Amino acid sequence: MKNEIIQSVLMKLLYGAQLDCIRIYKIFLEIGFNQIGKKELPTTIWFATNNSLYVNTDIASIDRVADYYEKRATVIKDLFYLIGEEVSSVTVSEKGELSIVIGDKTLFLFREEDEFEEVWEIMDNSTSNFADHEWYITLLDDGDFELKYPEPGKN
Repeated sequence: MKNEIIQSVLMKLLYGAQLDCIRIYKIFLEIGFNQIGKKELPTTIWFATNNSLYVNTDIASIDRVADYYEKRATVIKDLFYLIGEEVSSVTVSEKGELSIVIGDKTLFLFREEDEFEEVWEIMDNSTSNFADHEWYITLLDDGDFELKYPEPGKN
């Protein structure tokens, strides 16, 4: 049941949002999406992770053993070319594997075996964990989800 709620909230937040910016740190990546014209949603939605990301068209063709920094360089290049494209689909598996379709590519994120921090986070308006987020979804290192979203009629 919780996975269905998370799936629904992810689609509400990201469907139709445009990829707007990328912030790159040594082991951390933040991706900003703009959701313009939907008053019930935040204007900016942030996706953050320190896990390996993959941009591909097919999940079966992903090389999960390639070097982290080589994969990251490819993903950053692909994401740069997708700036301005819209999100058409978001899915999350029971294990927290996240897929975001942007333009003609799909962004895949898997939980690493040795993960000891949040795997991914999606939040409104600020990347700070100290902000008072109305919208916040994260996959924790133990495989559980943390979820916060406004009650219907209160956003």
